[in-house]
Amino acid sequence: MPAFVEREAAAAGPRALGILVPPGKRTLVILRPRAVKWDLVLERPPGALHPGLWELHPLEAKPLVRTLRALLENGKPPNIELVQGGPEARVQLRLVLGELHLIVCDRAAGRPYRSSRFGSEAEASSVAAMIRPILSPGTDANQELYFNSRHFNS
Repeated sequence: MPAFVEREAAAAGPRALGILVPPGKRTLVILRPRAVKWDLVLERPPGALHPGLWELHPLEAKPLVRTLRALLENGKPPNIELVQGGPEARVQLRLVLGELHLIVCDRAAGRPYRSSRFGSEAEASSVAAMIRPILSPGTDANQELYFNSRHFNS
């Protein structure tokens, strides 16, 4: 049995992992582990002129979604980066899958994504420990994986 089993978004359970591309002229690529309260949003590549969340045309998102899926299916756990900074000296959490960087963001319906800010490295590491096994469940895990590139309501 595989690590991931593809499901329709509506049929996927509460522990499923989604790859989402919201509709719009500019969009984001989002990993949504339903079992936790955070989403992982694709960041611009390191060294980009304007760092931050990577807003792109939907056609540009398609190859990134394919790459993201392949990286998930290869089974290698993501690297975890704790990013210190900001005026509040909070900790941000970044997961690196291959060449793709995903920032952990608060999931707040109807609001733009913002990087989650954790009060300590221990808190950020605890969140990473919840997310990591969803992204790298191991062989025979049958982790549900769904794609939602036409609707963004789950």
